Amino acid sequence: SRMWDFVLMKLHQWFGSWFS
Repeated sequence: SRMWDFVLMKLHQWFGSWFS
């Protein structure tokens, strides 16, 4: 669903900032 697309995008941003 659209909500999942948004949530996954935000999670990807958060994990990217934590691991870089």
